[in-house]
Amino acid sequence: MKRIEVGTLVICDFCGQENDSMGGVLIGSNAVCGVCVDKDGKDKPDYIYADEVDKIFDKKKTFKDNVLAYRKEMSGTERGWIEIWGEEELN
Repeated sequence: MKRIEVGTLVICDFCGQENDSMGGVLIGSNAVCGVCVDKDGKDKPDYIYADEVDKIFDKKKTFKDNVLAYRKEMSGTERGWIEIWGEEELN
């Protein structure tokens, strides 16, 4: 396994952009920015896949601030990382 430290960098897992949008959602391990959320109402109760949305972030805070707060809540730090698993770890 390779672990890459990303620090406090926050990028939307749907559009791949770092932006100052407000709100956002968490779908599984994917953090989705406010821009992508607003495209099809992922934060609305009548969203077709609403049952897959695990967390709706505060619309009064930026996407980045929401993700950093979530990281801190879950791991004790705002700093993030990416883990890449090789074939040998998966078998």
